[in-house]
Amino acid sequence: MIRETHFGLACDCGSFMLEEKEEAYCPRCKKKSKKIRCECCKKEIWQPGQGIIHHTSYFPENKIIVCFGCHRDIHSKKGLNGIGVPPENHSKVFYSKKGWIRDSKGFIDRPLTQEEKDLRKK
Repeated sequence: MIRETHFGLACDCGSFMLEEKEEAYCPRCKKKSKKIRCECCKKEIWQPGQGIIHHTSYFPENKIIVCFGCHRDIHSKKGLNGIGVPPENHSKVFYSKKGWIRDSKGFIDRPLTQEEKDLRKK
C-alpha cells in the first residue's frame, strides 16, 4: 500500500517512491502507481494504494474506484453523491458463484478449498 508522508510517497516495502508527473514507482520493489481521481469526491488519489474498487452493481457487474473515505461513507449512509450500494444478497450470490468466502468482518478473504466446497454441499 502506498501512503503519503511529509517527505513524499512511501511504499509498503519501506522505500520512498519516485514521482514523475502522474505516475510513481518504487526503485526497490518496482511497484508502480498512478494518480487518478476518486469517482465520488474527485480528490486525487494514487492507485493502487489509496483507492478501493466499489461495486455499483453485481448483475451486470459495474465497478468504480473511490477513495477509502468515500467508500466508507457510501456503505454507512447507503449511498453518497448518487453512488449507491447494491442489495446485500447480490454480493453474496456474486461471490459464492466465484467460489469466495467471507471472514467474520464481512470482507472477502480467499477462495474456498475443495474440502470447504464439499462441506457446503452437505
